[in-house]
Parts: sequence; C-alpha cells; structure tokens
Amino acid sequence: MVTCEDNDFRKELLNDILHSFLKKDIREAGIKYEDKFYNFLKLLSSQVGYLVNKNEHSRVIGISQTAIDNYLYILKKTFYISLTPPFFTRVSKEITKMPKVYFFDTGFRNIVLKNFTEMEVRADKGSLLENVVFKYFSEVQHLEDIKFWRRKSGVEIDFVVNDEAYEVKYSLSTLKKQQLQSFKAFHPGIDLSVLFYRGKSAKTNYRYIPEFLLKNE
Repeated sequence: MVTCEDNDFRKELLNDILHSFLKKDIREAGIKYEDKFYNFLKLLSSQVGYLVNKNEHSRVIGISQTAIDNYLYILKKTFYISLTPPFFTRVSKEITKMPKVYFFDTGFRNIVLKNFTEMEVRADKGSLLENVVFKYFSEVQHLEDIKFWRRKSGVEIDFVVNDEAYEVKYSLSTLKKQQLQSFKAFHPGIDLSVLFYRGKSAKTNYRYIPEFLLKNE
C-alpha cells in the first residue's frame, strides 16, 4: 500500500506505478491489447465488491472469456486484486460460483479511476469502504479465510471470516435488517456484526469503523 502525507506526491507516485505496470508488467505477461486490458482494469476498479461476471465482462470489453481469465490471473499474480469466494458449507459450490473483486491497494484503484475526492462526497463511498475493510482483513487473516455470503435472491452479507460475519455500511440508514435476519436463519452459529462509518448505535454487535483505517484512502 502506498502511504504518504503529501497527497500530490502520492498521486504522482501512484500514477508512476500504474504506468510502470501497464508498460512493463503486462508486456512481460504477453498481453497484446494493452487498451483492452486497461479498460478491463477500469471496469474492475468501478465494480469493487461486485460479483466477477466473466460473461458480462467479455461482452463489455469485447474479448473472449479466455482472455478475461488471463487478465484476472495476471492481476492476481501481481497482487493488485483478490478474488474473494462465496461462503458455502460445500467446497464444490464455492469453487463454481462467482467471486467478488477487491483491490489490495485502494490508492492504486483510485488512480485508475482518477478519483481522489473525500469519502463523504464520493458516489462510490460504499464500495470504497467495503474495500478498506477487506484490506484490513487481508492483513490480519489468511486470504482463503475471507469469504462472502449471498443467496440467489441477491441478499448478501459482505464478509464471512472464519466463524464471524460482517456487514459493512457507510451509513446505518441504509442497513436492511432482512439481510441480517436471513443470514442468521441459515447460519445461527456464526456471530454477525455490522461495521459502519456514519450513524449511532447502542447495540454491541454494531461496530464503528475507526478513522485510522481510512487514512490515505
């Protein structure tokens, strides 16, 4: 993760990293169409916390699913992204279902999107906050232990880490209680907490996300 007190210098450094990655790393990986790769990188950056739908990405970028698989492999191998699998009691389902994408460095994601505005005024603040929480978990847990839970209806819980689950919200006003109730109905033995950035709650399982996690985001 790139950290620096001087925001202008930090942006310049991140921009250098991005161009170095595009001009050097992907060429060494044998990528022929750099513009399509960059468009794919921008698409992933705009869909943090979303399911990685290879069919849709293939159609939008105009490349084969084989190329999408290759691009994802390169981004994972170079430690720019992580593909978080869904939580299932059956491992076979975990392997076949779509993962969610997160970036290890939110600053790198921001430079791809050319967006360094403050959290409070960002249109993607929910996704960014979710990525910040993922980044924290990735530093204190094994990646294979970080998962998410989702039903066919679309109801989901952002993270299941070992025997604990977490729903991340920028504001408690957007929290849908049925999400929590649905998860607890299927997994009553897993502790469920709500992590939030804005709001107030006296409930013990509602935890405020500390400011220090958002530094340099």
